[in-house]
Amino acid sequence: MVFNLGVMAGALLFGFLSDKFGRKRTFIAALVSQALIGCGTAAAPNFYVFTALRFVVGALEQVPDRSSRCYLNPHPPGGGKQGGGAMRRDKRVSACLSVCLSVH
Repeated sequence: MVFNLGVMAGALLFGFLSDKFGRKRTFIAALVSQALIGCGTAAAPNFYVFTALRFVVGALEQVPDRSSRCYLNPHPPGGGKQGGGAMRRDKRVSACLSVCLSVH
């Protein structure tokens, strides 16, 4: 639940930060921060610190999730090129993975 609240907060905050500082800078900073804070979560001394760190990791999770789609698809659909192939392929892989995981 706390992770999901962090995801919602990150969706609001990091869209603004990506516009202000650039998608690439925000993407790299979020990946490094998520790795470090994720490791810090494993060493949390009590439940309250663990919960706060999970909230932050949830917020940071939004940046790679949203920005990686832009990097997967350099040519947006309808831009005059045959773009969107990587995005369609990504959706097919996600659909196959979700079916495989739901079966087990």
